[in-house]
Amino acid sequence: MGRLFFMNTKDKIILRDKVDKAVRSFFEAHCYLEAQTPRFVPSPDIQPTLSHFESTLVTATGESYKGAMITSPEYALKKIVSAEIPRIYELARVFRNNEPLDKMHNPEFTMLEWYRIGSSLDEGIQETIRLVGAVAEAINGGQTIERNGKIISLKPEDWTVVSVEELFRRHCGMDQLSHVTKEDYQKALKSLDMDWQEDDTISDLFQRLMLNCVDPVLRDSPAPVIVKHYPRHEATLARINEQGFAERFEAYIAGIELCNGYAELTDPVEQRRRFVEEQRERQRLGKTLFPIDEALIEALKQIDQPLFGNGLGLDRLIMILAGFSSIESVILFPGVQLFPPKEAI
Repeated sequence: MGRLFFMNTKDKIILRDKVDKAVRSFFEAHCYLEAQTPRFVPSPDIQPTLSHFESTLVTATGESYKGAMITSPEYALKKIVSAEIPRIYELARVFRNNEPLDKMHNPEFTMLEWYRIGSSLDEGIQETIRLVGAVAEAINGGQTIERNGKIISLKPEDWTVVSVEELFRRHCGMDQLSHVTKEDYQKALKSLDMDWQEDDTISDLFQRLMLNCVDPVLRDSPAPVIVKHYPRHEATLARINEQGFAERFEAYIAGIELCNGYAELTDPVEQRRRFVEEQRERQRLGKTLFPIDEALIEALKQIDQPLFGNGLGLDRLIMILAGFSSIESVILFPGVQLFPPKEAI
């Protein structure tokens, strides 16, 4: 259930200071450099599922430029990482609009994001597991936590690593996801007595099965779980492997999603194609269209080695490891206090 009390402001500051020092110590020990990238940009992440805090920059001479607060420092960090700067990270403040104000979401939060040249997905997974263990050590003095009445070990050997295809085989009755179609998902939903809408995209159908069939299993898992190798339609910015799967993973503790990690797509032609598709989908959904980040496309042309990247929600990690059930407990000025429900005013 998590703790039944809230920390005072001093305790929150001490806890977060301890975590920040542990994170910086971990990355320094692994030869990373810390960067600071812009919060307000003209070309933010254009994933169709994201909504931004938008504004207009007006100069003293009256020139105006439209832009938005970043949802991730990804684009900027990819412009920096190179053969000369092969390992880089940031403790970034990021912003997402049109999301819930609840236990797991805050409009402004801390994203720990890092990139490493010459690293595979599996190497990145192991690095992520070690990072979580290091933060647990800093908070609790060990790598064991209690969550929902279960004792969970965060030691590297106690994590479960499983593919999305295997989870869908076990819990959705689907044989394969390497060449999956909308009809395949619809058939699985029908067999499970679940509905869908005619205008659902293939991602909508996938998420419906994930939410109803897989997420409950992850919540009940006595071990932390790495879910890897997503179907190609869920690749976002990940590379596609020879088996037709996206080289992407997510980490879960007690069913709570912590991060999105990728063997990063570095092909500038394919990246532009995906950006164009995302713009079309944003237009269909009636969302703001931002220009493609041409500087990012140019930066990708200079990367000629495998690139691993990961974005981890630090507030959620702190919440879990400190034994709380809401990120409100570990954020100094949570959105639910800054913007209380209308009926409470």
